[in-house]
Amino acid sequence: MIGRNLLSGFASSGLSALLGFLFVPIYIKYLGIESYGLIGFFATMQAVLALLDMGIAPTMNREAARISVSGKMAELGNLLRTLSLIYWVIGILVLITVVTVAPFVASYWLNSSGVNSKKLTNSIMLMGLVFACRWPIGLFQSTLVGMQRITIASLLTMSMSVLGNLGALFTLVYVSPTIEAFFIWQAAVALLNVAIIHWITWSSFEEKSTISFQSLKSVWKFSAGMSGIAFSSIFLMQLDKILLSKMLPLKMFGYYSLAVVFVSSLSILIGPIFNVIFPRLSALVEEKNEKKVHEFYMVGTQLLSGIIFPVAFLAAFFSEDILHFWVRDSVIVIQVAPIATLLFIGSAINGAMIFPYALQLAYGMTKLPQIIVLSLIGVYVPLTYFLVVTYGATGGALAWLILNALYLFYGPWLTHRYILKNSALRWLCQGVLQPAIISVIIIYLGWYFLREADDYFQNILLGFLLSLSAIVINYSLLPKSLRRELNLLNRVLRA
Repeated sequence: MIGRNLLSGFASSGLSALLGFLFVPIYIKYLGIESYGLIGFFATMQAVLALLDMGIAPTMNREAARISVSGKMAELGNLLRTLSLIYWVIGILVLITVVTVAPFVASYWLNSSGVNSKKLTNSIMLMGLVFACRWPIGLFQSTLVGMQRITIASLLTMSMSVLGNLGALFTLVYVSPTIEAFFIWQAAVALLNVAIIHWITWSSFEEKSTISFQSLKSVWKFSAGMSGIAFSSIFLMQLDKILLSKMLPLKMFGYYSLAVVFVSSLSILIGPIFNVIFPRLSALVEEKNEKKVHEFYMVGTQLLSGIIFPVAFLAAFFSEDILHFWVRDSVIVIQVAPIATLLFIGSAINGAMIFPYALQLAYGMTKLPQIIVLSLIGVYVPLTYFLVVTYGATGGALAWLILNALYLFYGPWLTHRYILKNSALRWLCQGVLQPAIISVIIIYLGWYFLREADDYFQNILLGFLLSLSAIVINYSLLPKSLRRELNLLNRVLRA
């Protein structure tokens, strides 16, 4: 079942990346890079407002996985009913707040020369509406994922992604080529999405559920801990975008937003894997099977790193060629490529860290990731500000790379002082550094000596072959002991 869930997750993320590849250049064509910057600003605003989740969504993921094992579905239903009420109240309050502060944000935060103040204000108000409509979706998605119903959740996500993008294109081409029309359509799709996922989730429960604030007592400690993690993690992940949205002209922020969308293609690998490994690790921890936890953790890391680093270095070194093939605009390519290269490398390192993070949460240790993230924020804030002032948008990407390099060494060291002790060095060297070094050598040398100046398609094909070669070599160098463990991992995934 886990293998099927993993494939479903990959399909969902892959389709999202494909839709971005197809539609983002069209959005830029009809809206312009400056209005596209507003879409990037909305993505940042949505991520920051996710702090209001207070750790509820990941808590529901963990609780759904845990309770599903014990079979106490009535307990889970009462918890979901109570939390969904809280979610709707928060969504309505956010909508009212965003509508109220929209004129201030338009006048004093965003630096736009091509979009007038009234249009900015209307767009920000509509962002609040889209957020309020989308807000409850995360709660129901987390519940379905925790219940191992990833396939149905992925199918719904894919359907809504197709509808959202095709409908937005139709709206821009045949109704109104404005940013306001774009956000109105996204709000309509979000309302449909939340209605369907609400029905699907509740169809999994046979017994009638009731609102019971008593049910919150069993999860409030974990949720509070996750809230702290969410606050610090989202701040860490969005800090560069928050600063850039204020410090740079909206047009330059549009370039940075495009680079972020480009780099988000890595989520094809990272997101689905986390959605599978976290519930599985939680179940293994619940079973108190530390041997299987350790083997699943170590082998899984090497499997992920053996793929994610070749893919990331392919996109990083051949970013100009891919962007030329994608957006077909030399001005955009010149601005976006250096940013994307740095972001890809930093994000690959960050992706390798999902295994330690999932391990911490599976053991219910919410304070540990919070300590790690708060420590990194202490470095990231001054580093980002200095590099953005000095190098502009590229400086924000450089800060992200430096931060994740520090995270790679600091995070596992602290994690394995408490969980799976004495595993940090092996995890770092064998699970991360070895595949990363092999990948960068193969792909960089191929890019440096074999790349053609103006043949973008040939260069992309070359990068793909180099990346595939790095993946093959990574797995051919696995020791025999790890190959035996891979058989065990296969059995665990099928369990």
